[in-house]
Amino acid sequence: MTLKNSYIAGFETHRDFIRVRGDDALRFLQGMWTSDLKLAANEAPATTASYLLGLKGRPVSPAQILCLDAKNFLVAAPRGWGDRVREALDRYLVADDVSLTVEERWQSWTLLANESVESLRISPRVSQDASKIFKASYAGADAWILPRACFAPGHVEAWLPLGAEAPHFRPLNLDEQTALRIEAGSPLWGKDFDEQSLILEFPFADEISFHKGCYIGQEVVARGTYRGQVPKVFARFEATRALKEGGFVFRSEDPTKPIGKISTVQGKRALGQIRLRDLENTELLAEAQDGGMAAISRLDLLQSKVAE
Repeated sequence: MTLKNSYIAGFETHRDFIRVRGDDALRFLQGMWTSDLKLAANEAPATTASYLLGLKGRPVSPAQILCLDAKNFLVAAPRGWGDRVREALDRYLVADDVSLTVEERWQSWTLLANESVESLRISPRVSQDASKIFKASYAGADAWILPRACFAPGHVEAWLPLGAEAPHFRPLNLDEQTALRIEAGSPLWGKDFDEQSLILEFPFADEISFHKGCYIGQEVVARGTYRGQVPKVFARFEATRALKEGGFVFRSEDPTKPIGKISTVQGKRALGQIRLRDLENTELLAEAQDGGMAAISRLDLLQSKVAE
C-alpha cells in the first residue's frame, strides 16, 4: 500500500478485535448489535459502526464491524474491551453455530487525506467504489481500509497486520485529535460516554436500526424513540474563557444548580451534555479553567434525530 502526497496526517486507533465465524454468525449478531448487519452482508465486504447494549439500553461497548460475508465478521472494540464484548456475546450463545475469538493480529490507524478515499492509492484494489471497503496487501498480508468520513471526506480507518511498519504520516498529537473530535461533534468512549450512558442522548441515530427485528436493549431504545424526547443531549460548547474539563454548566440566573457537564475540552471549545428542559430563554455559564465562570457564547445541540 502506498500513499500519495495528498495524504496528510493520522494517529493510532487503539482497538481489540473479535473474530466471529459460523453458519449462524449473521443471524446471531443481528440480534445483538444496534445496526442492520443484514444490509452489510448484502454489500459485503462492508462496514458499519454499531453498539452492543445491555437490557437497560446502556452500552456495553461501541464497535466498528467489518462483514466479510454472512459467516465471517471482524468486530473492532475499544482497547481493553475485547474480552468484555466476547463474554457478553458468549452469554447469549446456546445452540448457535458461532465461534468467538479475540484476535491479536491487527493494528488500527486513523488516516486523513485531503479530499477522498481515492487519494489513498491501494494495490491490489478490490472495490471500484470509493464509498466501499478497500482490501490491500500490506507487509505480505491482508489489510483493510474502511471509509469513515467523520473528521474529513478522506477520513479512513486502516486495519493492518500486527508488527508491520506503520504507514507514513504526520502524527497528530492529542490536542489535534481533540480539536478534530470537537469540530466533528464525535463522542469518545470512556470520556464523553460510557456504560452508564443512555444511547439516545448521543448522536448515534445512524448506527441504530429502527426497522430491523429485535436486539438486546431495543425496548428501551424504542420507548425513547416513540416518546420523541430525551432528558439530556450531547452538545458542543464555545465560551468566552477556557473551560474546565469535568466542569458543570449552569443557568446564569441560578449558578448553583448544574444543568450540564463538560467532558472534553480544548481551550474555549468543549463537548458535553446538557439538560434540554433548562435551555429556554436563558444564558448559560460553565466552570472555567481558572476557577471562575465563563459565559457560553455558542451552543450546538448534537442530538440524535429521534430527540429533535
